[in-house]
Amino acid sequence: PYKITNIEGNDGKELSELFKGQKAGFVQVGPKKWTLPTKYAEYAAKYYTFDLKPDDLWIMSYPRSGSTWMQELLWLINNKLDYDTSSKIRLFERVPCLESDMIFSDKYLEEVAEMNDNHPQVIKHIKNYGTPGHKNPQIIKSSRHFKTHLPPSLLPPNLLDTCKAVYLARNPFDVAVSFYHANKLFKFFDYQNDFKKYWELFEKNLILYSPYWEHIKEGWEKRNHPNFLFLFYEDLL
Repeated sequence: PYKITNIEGNDGKELSELFKGQKAGFVQVGPKKWTLPTKYAEYAAKYYTFDLKPDDLWIMSYPRSGSTWMQELLWLINNKLDYDTSSKIRLFERVPCLESDMIFSDKYLEEVAEMNDNHPQVIKHIKNYGTPGHKNPQIIKSSRHFKTHLPPSLLPPNLLDTCKAVYLARNPFDVAVSFYHANKLFKFFDYQNDFKKYWELFEKNLILYSPYWEHIKEGWEKRNHPNFLFLFYEDLL
């Protein structure tokens, strides 16, 4: 429902130089100017009109705020502490990320396949990792668990009236440091500079899923909804 514009000019050039893994570039979405990969435009309507089920459970957060930890906790609680299954099926298959298909640019996936001589197992892994959760047969059999880093305003408007959700918030300084290291480590980001520069981008809302404070505010505004639980990462420690 929101206008999507490519990040061009000096900002676009700088982001392309700094994030070598995001080969297709970035867009900004809506009046809050959410910074997302270019592929978001291809899937935006699908995310916004996602087919919800009453027993779906959603884990929401800005990146690096404890969502992976919460995914495992909630999946185990809701599956009677089935550690046997959790040890056999990877977390991203049991609790997939809604927008996984927008994170990896097509060019990046092609390069990964080529670097591995197009090995069938690698191709299968790439396909599975980028497959939207609702297509995963592992989770269709029971209540579905999803995670997303998209802000609530880009998700189905009826989500909280249909499903339950947990939102995690974390100190922005810790978030920025953690996201910086993740962006350096993961080749689908492949960040090329130091933390000082990264913090400048964070403050300018040019890091993926930013603006941070608007993201937190959208979660906080829903804290009194009966189907919504707002948690601070620090309270889980």
